[in-house]
Amino acid sequence: MKNLVVKKTSAVKATLSATLYAALLSATSMVCFAADYPENKDYGNKGDFVAKRGSEYGRTTNLMTIGPILINQPEAPGSNSVGLPDGVTYKAEETAWDLSDLTNPTLIRSLTCDTCGLGQPIAAHATVVRFHKEKGPLLYARGPGELSYNPLADTSNDQLEVDTSWPFASEPLGYSNLTSPYFVRPYWEYGFDPSGQMAIRDLANRPETATGTGYSLVGTKWDGILNENALVTWLGTPLTHWNHLPLTGVTGFSSWFGNLLVVASDQRSTGIAI
Repeated sequence: MKNLVVKKTSAVKATLSATLYAALLSATSMVCFAADYPENKDYGNKGDFVAKRGSEYGRTTNLMTIGPILINQPEAPGSNSVGLPDGVTYKAEETAWDLSDLTNPTLIRSLTCDTCGLGQPIAAHATVVRFHKEKGPLLYARGPGELSYNPLADTSNDQLEVDTSWPFASEPLGYSNLTSPYFVRPYWEYGFDPSGQMAIRDLANRPETATGTGYSLVGTKWDGILNENALVTWLGTPLTHWNHLPLTGVTGFSSWFGNLLVVASDQRSTGIAI
């Protein structure tokens, strides 16, 4: 009988353990944890693949962190389903990932609505972080808005906050804004438009009537000087202008080095103008 009792007790314990484990697993699967900074250690050897995620989200051109959260911003039109594994469907979405465990990044949520498409800040190849005196760093994601990390929130989803208090136009932040608060137009884009003069524009000096859908300079003194897009899209108050392209013939993007404005050519190989 003793052996029978022992066997019976073991079976009961096993049943209770399995039941308890299932209950705990069910409960913990519904818990969302807050993101935290990953452990500072070596993750494998140089060249090792630590983790691969998000292949269905297109050709990534911007990978930016805001706290321990990674923002993946693919570009268009280069992103598509070509080359994806069988059964994987391309999704034109910006996404946020929890980096608490660098060997297992987990998807927090998509940042792209069903109809708005990719945000693609700064011609899909760069973005900026500006600092708010109360909210701290704000990561520009264009479509969703500006993103910030709140370490006090309970879950990673709640920690990733969206700020839309400063409405952006289609491209208020260009490459020139990576080195300066002033906007200067690029002379490179799909459907290149050489018309209009180059102007230095102050984004900080923003009229009350400026909104994310544009601020029209049509009918002002700038009509006939700036190109059409620069007239109808809010890109900052014009401070000065000059006829750059006929003077230099240099296409490309602008960068600031102190008080020097450098225009460096793109693949057209048209030179450098300072």
